[in-house]
Amino acid sequence: MEKPVLYPKAAVRGVLAVVAASLCYGVMPIISKTLLSGGLPPEFAARLEAFIGRFTARPFTLPETMLQNELYALKNESVVGFGMLFGCVISLLLLALGSKRGGKPLLRSLGQPAKSVLSMVLLGGFCLSSTMLLISYAYSYMSPGSVIVLHFSYPVLACVGGALFFGEGFGVKKLLSCALALGGVYLVSGFSGASSPWGPVLALLSAVSYAAYFLAGRHSAYANVETSVTSVYITGSSAVVCLTASALTGGGACVLPQTAFTLILLVLGGILGYLVGLRLLLYGIRTLGGGNASMLNTLEPVAATLFSMLVFGETLVPLKALGCLLILAAAIITVLGSMKRA
Repeated sequence: MEKPVLYPKAAVRGVLAVVAASLCYGVMPIISKTLLSGGLPPEFAARLEAFIGRFTARPFTLPETMLQNELYALKNESVVGFGMLFGCVISLLLLALGSKRGGKPLLRSLGQPAKSVLSMVLLGGFCLSSTMLLISYAYSYMSPGSVIVLHFSYPVLACVGGALFFGEGFGVKKLLSCALALGGVYLVSGFSGASSPWGPVLALLSAVSYAAYFLAGRHSAYANVETSVTSVYITGSSAVVCLTASALTGGGACVLPQTAFTLILLVLGGILGYLVGLRLLLYGIRTLGGGNASMLNTLEPVAATLFSMLVFGETLVPLKALGCLLILAAAIITVLGSMKRA
């Protein structure tokens, strides 16, 4: 495949798109953690009540349905599945709204060639949903930090895969970026081993699946399909896979949202992660290539760390700070390389 000519303006837009996507995905762990635990953690709830209380005449108390309660907790498959579902529904609504304003008719927009549809469902939706599920299952055998360290080997896999199969460049600078990013992720997330060999296997499989997702976004049959259409198929098929997995692992019944607060968080997650974030990332992949986009997306754990400091009051210890700097250095090298014509 012939390398596309990448002009500076296009590169800048691609870089900004991936960075913005990383910020969106950096918020997702906070939303997911709240949904998985059934509400806001006590420490954050107390700080939020105190903050709001400054502007009210009397002490403010959050509704009980917003506070942490195991009765309201969702399974990870349900969190991802419903988030994808809401992202798909909102994408469809936006497409329908665009058709009423003079754009393509909805059915015409969705009526893509069979090869493109299969590619979006199997390479896009299946790879994305598999990544999410494999990560969640790996958590059963390893600490979250260890899973993240192994999962974030996907930029290396994407760079190597892009170079071997699609002619994407893989020089010394990209190798240095990979090394810095992996070292940074290790310091930010930490690695504490595993209780079973299945942990590393599942985490590494999630990296393979996500690397395939990045490469498919640039080199598959749906690479030229509009992102507004692509997001519908990817999120829709991912929702089916995740909600089916939730039903199968839950005795045949999918756990439904129990409170309005849970529903609001799911919609917010669908908008941030699977509507805005997904479209931005797809644009960045198509503009910069799977390898460069995956390298920039390692900013996600940095964003997650910063947001966790703000929301949960976590402290930034020196090693984590060093890890963030290494990831930022890797991102800068990638950005400088992307500014050149491919």
